[in-house]
Amino acid sequence: MFPAYRRVVKTAITLAVAVAGVAAFSTSASAADWNDFEGDGTLTSCSALKLCWYVHNDFTGLASGTPNGANASAIYWHDVYTPNDAISSLISNYSLPYCFYENKGYSGATYQLPPYSNINALSLVGFNDKISSIKAGGC
Repeated sequence: MFPAYRRVVKTAITLAVAVAGVAAFSTSASAADWNDFEGDGTLTSCSALKLCWYVHNDFTGLASGTPNGANASAIYWHDVYTPNDAISSLISNYSLPYCFYENKGYSGATYQLPPYSNINALSLVGFNDKISSIKAGGC
């Protein structure tokens, strides 16, 4: 498991989803809707989830994912370590595209990941370490 200082603070994401009312593509989001794990460099590390993000290229490093397509108007993990502006690779196993935003609250520059696709290095599209909010359904 992760050291305590790297644990995901899932409550903040849950509150952001609940307050913003953006759970239209899933059942009501809860802390259980986000799973943290260590990426192993394979696509199978995300096979049971709809969306996974990783802090390193090639699906490695600290990672988190959702089994139900939940959105996040702001990405918060533990205040000692945050993936806000630290995401480097993505996997989507979802039937809708995902829109990734540069700023919290679904604003700023965007990158759209098509359904059932992945990108092993966000630097390839100029979006490495820039993601601050996520919405299912496209940009």
